[in-house]
Amino acid sequence: MKVKVSRKAHFNAAHRLFVQDWSDDKNMDVFGVCSNSNFHGHNYELVVDITGNVDPITGMVIDLKELKDIIKSEIEDVLDPKKDVGFPASVIEFFSGRLGQPYKGFPKALQKKILKGKKPINYRFGSKLP
Repeated sequence: MKVKVSRKAHFNAAHRLFVQDWSDDKNMDVFGVCSNSNFHGHNYELVVDITGNVDPITGMVIDLKELKDIIKSEIEDVLDPKKDVGFPASVIEFFSGRLGQPYKGFPKALQKKILKGKKPINYRFGSKLP
């Protein structure tokens, strides 16, 4: 028998929208609270659903403590700006944009954290050809 198990997690992220060449007043006029020099935060809720067969011995689809630990290490810790997380070369290359870009681009905060100061490719290949 298949059963769906869900685990909910909450986390926060912050950003700042601004143009360096503009004054603080102009940035505030254009971007509002998103231009605050102390950043602007958002609260997120993540729901992970796991569907599978119930183990006849444990009576579980998955150990919820294990799922909680996976969510923390694979999502919350990665998005936490205070934690320095290493990424494999393949992930760095993917987020650099060398393999293309998803529609509307990568999540900027995650891309910045993964690239650690390296400049991403922010254009479509071929778009600069005459």
